[in-house]
Amino acid sequence: MNVVNSNKDQFLLRYGEILVIAIVIFLALLRVPAPFWVDQVAFMLYAEQFAKGALLYRDFWDVKPPGIFGVYLIAGKLFGFTGVGMHLFDGLWMIALATMLRLTLAQYFTRSWIAILLPWLSAGVYFSLIDPDEQMQVESLIGLPMYTLVWCTWQAAQYPKTRWRWLFLSGIAGGIILLFKLIFLPLIVGLWLVYLFHALIKQNQPWVGAVVHNVIPVLLGISMPLIPVLLYWASTGMLGEAFYTMVQHPVLMVKNLPKKPFPTLIRSIFSWFQRFAPLTVLSVFAIVQMLRTKKLDYLMVQMIVWLGLGLLTISIQTQSWWRYHFFLLLVPIAVLAAKGIDLALQSQARRWNRGLVAACLLGLVGFNVLAVGNTSMAMARSGLPLTSETQLAYQTQLAPNYALAEEAVKFVNEPGRKPGPMYVIGDPTFYVLANRTQAIPLLGTISAILLPNQWTLIQAQLKAARPPYLYIVNNDVPYIPVEFFEFLKQMYSPAQKTIGGTWYEIK
Repeated sequence: MNVVNSNKDQFLLRYGEILVIAIVIFLALLRVPAPFWVDQVAFMLYAEQFAKGALLYRDFWDVKPPGIFGVYLIAGKLFGFTGVGMHLFDGLWMIALATMLRLTLAQYFTRSWIAILLPWLSAGVYFSLIDPDEQMQVESLIGLPMYTLVWCTWQAAQYPKTRWRWLFLSGIAGGIILLFKLIFLPLIVGLWLVYLFHALIKQNQPWVGAVVHNVIPVLLGISMPLIPVLLYWASTGMLGEAFYTMVQHPVLMVKNLPKKPFPTLIRSIFSWFQRFAPLTVLSVFAIVQMLRTKKLDYLMVQMIVWLGLGLLTISIQTQSWWRYHFFLLLVPIAVLAAKGIDLALQSQARRWNRGLVAACLLGLVGFNVLAVGNTSMAMARSGLPLTSETQLAYQTQLAPNYALAEEAVKFVNEPGRKPGPMYVIGDPTFYVLANRTQAIPLLGTISAILLPNQWTLIQAQLKAARPPYLYIVNNDVPYIPVEFFEFLKQMYSPAQKTIGGTWYEIK
């Protein structure tokens, strides 16, 4: 009888896992033809220029460190420098994260089927709830190397004899994370400190020995991804520009640019909770239960530290507070939610806890159904996005900026227009739809965070490059200094007004 039940359980688990994987892959595929938003278009265009031999921060400039451009470069090399190519890579990246969670936590929960749910609780939730402008941003991409760092320190805590190897690997993951954003440094230091305290308190390692034997492999690991990048910048003479971009410019932004109004942060938090309520409720339940029973293990401490320091990291980015920043919390929320399910279903748990789990899982199913339904209706209205025409029609439905850009670029695509690069202050989607390149290194997409000296530099670069056409998006006008418009009158004449902005043609 036990054998029969065991075989039946194995059968259900096997096909349950296949079902979860199929759902995640299906949700990922639905995202492939989605609109490619402002930030992602800029990253892709820069990565494409990088692939052609351009130098980061000299031939094209953005406030971001090189990690995001490296990811987009790899994605473009693999699948092409298109929105579809980038989204295919994003799907594989998030499925890789989901697979790692599934494999590394297979034996962690008291019920094996809970680990099977992890790909759905992480990547599945990501693909069903994310908006097009949030997809493939730094905060969602960072989940894979960040969890790798946590898992490696977890292995070092479990297997002290091989801790050097695991801490070295965690250092490599930490170095990769810093190539995405230096502001993540306090977060990854906090995660390493959890391991160090574990070594000192739980393993009774001597203070001096613990610091030496645990910190050195981490520092060596960090150097592995950072040193080649530093050598590249040194060999190309870009070390100063890189230092300015990643260290000096953020400080100047904080000093000179206005902070986002506090309600922006509140709206972003509310948006996160509104979409991720089931996971958030299960996570809070898990934390409360573990604190109440004093049964916090190493992994759960790491997840809570990631969650707490992640929230702090988001809150101090006062010039941003974008909604997509909260995807930095996706992994700890997913793992804590799985732990919440595990705790709620234990034999000593109260009956209402099982109802909480059922309600939260049904809520997630509802979000999945809603996402599939909305996407299916949009595809039905525009036709299956299998050709460039139907894909553009589908994207225009989901992203109003596509419609504005598609209408506006008709001007420069008319017969007889001057050929060559152009310059856009605003949405870089114009470059893609007009099939023209950006005329100067400084990107007009980030007009809101450009400093006065950079606007002066844009004027000098435009004077040297003399692009035949320049477009200013209406929404970006408030961020443009008066001096730039004075300069514009000297070189350009208004050529055509559109719903979204104004074309200027060189005199």
